[in-house]
Amino acid sequence: MGNYIIRRIASAIVTFLGITILVYFMSTLAPGSPLDALLADPGMTKEEIARHATELGLDKPVYIQYFTWLKELLHGNMGFSYTTYRPVAEVVTERIGATLLLTVTAILLSYIIGIPLGLFSALKPYSAADYSISTIAFIMTGIPGFFLGMILIYIFAVKLRVLPYGGMYDPSGGNQVLGVIQHLILPALAIAMPEIGKILRQVRANMLEVLNEDYVRTARAKGVKEWRVIIVHAFRNALIPLVTIFSGSVPFMIGGSVVVERVFGWPGLGTLMVDSITKRDYPVIMGISVIITVVVLVTNLLVDVLYAYLDPRITYN
Repeated sequence: MGNYIIRRIASAIVTFLGITILVYFMSTLAPGSPLDALLADPGMTKEEIARHATELGLDKPVYIQYFTWLKELLHGNMGFSYTTYRPVAEVVTERIGATLLLTVTAILLSYIIGIPLGLFSALKPYSAADYSISTIAFIMTGIPGFFLGMILIYIFAVKLRVLPYGGMYDPSGGNQVLGVIQHLILPALAIAMPEIGKILRQVRANMLEVLNEDYVRTARAKGVKEWRVIIVHAFRNALIPLVTIFSGSVPFMIGGSVVVERVFGWPGLGTLMVDSITKRDYPVIMGISVIITVVVLVTNLLVDVLYAYLDPRITYN
């Protein structure tokens, strides 16, 4: 196991470098420049613009800019924002809590809702309820999160007026905890609903397969209570494919939150990322990319280790 983890860490480092190179070069290839705001000022001379470009290192080739950024990152410095002139680490830290709250809530919702519905469908196969749940799951899986977000806003915020349509806090200054929860419901559902469909279908398929195994029939023949057969004998063995779903859910939800946060005006990393891309604020873009990449790589490593715990047949020699 130790050698496997070392190999995976080495692979993760190579992957990390590849992702940062790709993101940095794609950011610089996009139309526009961090100096656009200065160029729009009629009172700004060419000499002053050139001086700002030199101060920011934008007068150097792109690959030199990347290696300069990477060198600073290895020293624990993410750089300074081109637009606010604040440390990137400080800017990102202010927003990461909101994104974590939204993403973790969406993950919990997707599993809390998806697993019971999947179990119910598996225990009532080919019934009207099973067909209805499977159809809803299929529809939810295929609809993008931002479109679901707009539908939820229209239904619950515009028509029913039971939930707020944007932001994170209640502008009236009332109960802040209750206000955050109310503002959290719609964006979390918009991110979670596609994953609910995937989890539901996966649990249903796995349970239908496991319920036909010999050890399940043997447990029932021994007089084991049905709930114990379902939960202990069947569901535990159906958990392994869910780990794979989880490893894909984390990057999907983090990526999905970028657009959904913008739709709902949620003050997280997604909104910051969109604003930074618009303003060509390369250090902030790279800072957010670093955090997302590290989270995804660490999650994938933990999932592989969890595989071995859930299924003793898996070895990493």
